Amino acid sequence: MRLSMIALCGAASVSALAVPSESSSVAKRAAPKPIDLAQFGKFKTTTLEEAKAKLDAALKKVEGDLTSGLGSLLSTTYHKINWDTIKDHDSASYLGGAAHPHARSVVHARQSGNCTSPAIRVEWRDMNEQDRQGWVKAVKKLMDLPASGAFSAAGAKSRYDDLVAVHYQMTPTIHGVAQFLLWHRYYLHLFEDLLRTEAGLTGPLPWWDETRDAGHFSKAPMFTSEYIGTAALASNGLGWCVQDGAFADKQLSVGGTQCLARGVDESATANCNQDFINTCNSHPKFSDMAGCAELGPHAYGHNGVGGVMAGVPTSPNDPSFFLHHGFVDHAYRIWQIADPNNRLKQIDGCADKANPCTPASGSTGVSSQGLRPDKTVGDLFDTTGGYLCYRYSY
Repeated sequence: MRLSMIALCGAASVSALAVPSESSSVAKRAAPKPIDLAQFGKFKTTTLEEAKAKLDAALKKVEGDLTSGLGSLLSTTYHKINWDTIKDHDSASYLGGAAHPHARSVVHARQSGNCTSPAIRVEWRDMNEQDRQGWVKAVKKLMDLPASGAFSAAGAKSRYDDLVAVHYQMTPTIHGVAQFLLWHRYYLHLFEDLLRTEAGLTGPLPWWDETRDAGHFSKAPMFTSEYIGTAALASNGLGWCVQDGAFADKQLSVGGTQCLARGVDESATANCNQDFINTCNSHPKFSDMAGCAELGPHAYGHNGVGGVMAGVPTSPNDPSFFLHHGFVDHAYRIWQIADPNNRLKQIDGCADKANPCTPASGSTGVSSQGLRPDKTVGDLFDTTGGYLCYRYSY
């Protein structure tokens, strides 16, 4: 790999972008194509200050309820949780990816409803090179496999597009509702299932701990020419077509015909920090935690990568979507296992946007529009419950 200085059209400065060496002679790529970021839109957000104010109000209400004898037992645990001590797995057993079950074992466990040896989702930095490249190649293979035909109306041209089309078409019903976290947990499972059954993935599914890159996503270890391509900083409202890495020059089919574009906003990525995660997870009530997560670190991660990722319906077109949602799902699982007796199967709030709405419950359905069998929220509460069979690396 070499570093070459590439002039960014419309930018006030020049950035060093990593590109693969092509021969002993120096070969130069054309300057990245500038893209107007406004066309993608943005996810709605809340600030950390607003989130903390809502948490304070929620905890004061809990204290008032407890004082009056109206509080539930689940409310009494919030002040006892030390988030630094809540981990999902012993790191000694997963480093290098050697300890995760083979794909056949995981599939068998799901089919039998038994999860005695859950797969370990490994943070990107802790994966060995073979497993990183294996994931990238499997994603690329999904992009090369022909579409099923079921989503042709949405523009799907590949098996990967089929998955994108599900999110694209269901966006109005899966955001801003109680099942937001659980539907995306299901969606991430569908992605893994396609990778394993159709694209040959045998290594672990990676997740991205964005708290370790908060404020500097453009330098995150997956955004390089060896992996999923550069994520250059936005400049004057412009982003850039990805021109290196496994998805170089990718053109979108679902949700538009533009290129795979990114334009990093580090003022947004700075909000994907541990303080924001802990603030959201300090809510004892599911709906409060989930709302904070959706408008907080989840939304800022999307907006922070920018470009395609900032477009609500089209965001899965960027494979970084699935690394990001591993981060979101990890935070949710940490909230659950901090008080599993009260939180593992907890849900409240509205399952739709009707007025009055339908209250969410374990029987609330989740759908992939036929890509895989429909499930209920109750099937998705426990990641080691049988249908799902995974844990996180810490």
